[in-house]
Amino acid sequence: MVQTVLFAAGDAPTLYPFTVNKPGALVPVLNRSLLEYVLDQLAPFSTEWIVIVGHDDSQITEVMGSAFKKKPIKFLKLDQPWDWYDALLAIRPHIKGHFLFAPLELIPARNDLKNLMSYTPGMLTYDPKITGSDETHVLYVDGDQPHEIIYPGGIRPSIFFFTHSLLRSLTTHKGPFQAFLHDYMLEHKARIICSGHCLPVRYAWDLLAIHEILLRDKKMRIRGTVEQGVTLKGNVWVGAGTLIKTGTYIEGPVIIGNDCVVGPNSYIRGSTCIGNRCRVGNAVEIKNSVIGHNTHISHLSYLGESIIGNHVNIGAGNISANLRHDGKTIITSLNGAKINTARKKLGVMIGDEVHTGIHNSFYPATKIWPRVDTLPGQVVSRDLTG
Repeated sequence: MVQTVLFAAGDAPTLYPFTVNKPGALVPVLNRSLLEYVLDQLAPFSTEWIVIVGHDDSQITEVMGSAFKKKPIKFLKLDQPWDWYDALLAIRPHIKGHFLFAPLELIPARNDLKNLMSYTPGMLTYDPKITGSDETHVLYVDGDQPHEIIYPGGIRPSIFFFTHSLLRSLTTHKGPFQAFLHDYMLEHKARIICSGHCLPVRYAWDLLAIHEILLRDKKMRIRGTVEQGVTLKGNVWVGAGTLIKTGTYIEGPVIIGNDCVVGPNSYIRGSTCIGNRCRVGNAVEIKNSVIGHNTHISHLSYLGESIIGNHVNIGAGNISANLRHDGKTIITSLNGAKINTARKKLGVMIGDEVHTGIHNSFYPATKIWPRVDTLPGQVVSRDLTG
């Protein structure tokens, strides 16, 4: 077991609109934050947590407290500007030996982490060709395979297992950090584990694919109240204090958090995760979506392949479109660029504390920034940023 460093600083603009008002470490994964979920995966291999935070550290420290799984958390705050180089310099006085370095861009599987720690240094990453499959392979780093570390846009989302020698080498570092990392891995004969079990967190819509995969392993658990006349099919997880009312039809895998009210006559379809203290009302259909905490979808609405933030109120009669007429993959705008999402279906993405008017319609892949409200009857055909 070793010290584990998590890089939780950064504005994560590729995860907009969910990181406009909070750090990327707090986006949702199975009704927890991304940071909590990754810590849980790393826990069997870690003796101490060192979490690097930025200017918005108060939100992270409030969620995490001073320990996780009875292991202390040490928060190191970096002032902007910063990058991985600054982060590694900051942790140098605190590292005693080998350590895991985990930027919050990858959700690892524990078997892969165990494999990673048999190599020093090592790099655990996903393979775009096999993401979601059962395949894992190990590559030697040599001059013919630098693309496995560096790819257009930066360092591939990965988790690293380093020796203390990396920190000592930083003192002589000159030039781009990517080049330094590549040269260090070559010199020390690193191994790269490319795994189909690892899930990248690059864009907001990746949260849909992440939940689709992680929900497969959830088993049925009913801790709330399910009235007569409710149909549960497949694996359905109902949290404590939750009431499922008559006429509701739920097709798993589905998670419904604590203290929710669902129904009567709601239809919840597979690969849906609903947060705590939510209200899903009459004639509401939700399919393959992620719903944040304290959100109300109370009347006559459809949300498919959508991601909804915390404290959102969806007005009556809201409909999200999630499919192009020509059947092609959906393209969306993000930070001034057009991005192919590689998804055939993608609905609306709504940030925290949004109130939508009644009878709203949303074009596929439209995004609404936090605290931006819509009017009754509005057709949302482009991103609403305020």
